[in-house]
This record gives sequence, C-alpha cells and structure tokens, in this order.
Amino acid sequence: KLRVLCLHGWTSSASKFSSYLNPLQRACEDVAELIFVDGCHAASITLGNGEETKGRAWWNMVRDGKVRYVGAKESFDFLHKTIQETGPYDGILGFSQGSAATGALCASLHDKIKFAVMLSGFLPRDESLRDLFPPKYAPLDVRSLHVCGEKDEVVRKCQTLEMAEYFKDPKVHIHAGGHIVPSDEEFYSVLKDFMMSALEHGPPSSL
Repeated sequence: KLRVLCLHGWTSSASKFSSYLNPLQRACEDVAELIFVDGCHAASITLGNGEETKGRAWWNMVRDGKVRYVGAKESFDFLHKTIQETGPYDGILGFSQGSAATGALCASLHDKIKFAVMLSGFLPRDESLRDLFPPKYAPLDVRSLHVCGEKDEVVRKCQTLEMAEYFKDPKVHIHAGGHIVPSDEEFYSVLKDFMMSALEHGPPSSL
C-alpha cells in the first residue's frame, strides 16, 4: 500500500479532515493508507468584534504592505520532522491551504516525492514560499493530480490551473462543485487510477 501524508485546509484539523475523507478512504483502501496530521497553529479569524480562533492552520495570513504567512516556517520545520520520524511516505495530499503547503513541500522535496494530490490548490502568495517554485520552463518533476471545482469561489479554478503549470505533465480533474473534495465515483476512479500508476511506475518510498 501507498502511504500518503494528508494536510487539511485552514480552520480544519486532522480528525475533521479524516472524517470528511472517510468515503474517499474507503474507496482507496486497497491502494493507499492516509495519515493525517494537525496544523501547527490555531486558525486566527478577524471578525468585527476582534479575533477568534477556530480549528488549525499551517499559517495565518497577514497583509502589511505585502502578504506574509505567519507561522509557515514553523509548519514546514514540523512537516519535515514528521516526514523524517514517521515516514517513509509515498506521496502528499492536501486540500485548500493544505494543498498550497503540499505544493511548497513538492518544491523543497521534489526528488523524494513519488506523487502529490492537490485539491483546490493555489500557489502560495508569500514570496518566501513562492520562491521555492522553479520557473515554469523547468517544472517540478513530480507526478501530480490537481483537482478544482467549477463553482469554487474560495480557490478559483484559474488558481488551481496556475499551480498545475509548475509541474511536469500535470493531471487535472475538474468537477462541477464548489470548494469541496468531490465524493463521486468518477473522481474516486480518477484518484485511484492516479495512485495505482504511482504504485506501479514510481520509485520506492523515500519521503
């Protein structure tokens, strides 16, 4: 079986993401084991009456002349340590903010990653993470699946397709929904075939 490290989205958590992906886990249980980890930080939400924390995050975004991802360095240190101590992993799967983190991990560990699945993914807006990505004419040589929704108003389809351009021979799946992980048989078939291909043709686990 493939071992896949799973990174949740902003304001979620390992347990919530695992529960959310229960149908997907059942659909792919003969191919992959999904391992979930919590984001390092409390998600900070600014409301009219101040700040409120809800769920976990890999970073919190601030704008002070430019976009900064506060806490991102600590999260990547944690993820590298997690990979080293609990690996090997064959691939990474992320949703939304977790998908942006997945892309950045691919950029920093591309020679050790067999595949990546990025659901509602987008390029990081913080320059320190954006600079990890190579130029488009020398894309990351990582087997990748990019999934986006036609009606996604949180991460627009064009943002996910932009991220795909930084990967060599990316596979793209577009569903009819919004900011979700699709739960239909067509998507499960696409995902399972993608992972089976990585299992059959990729190098041994090294992540």
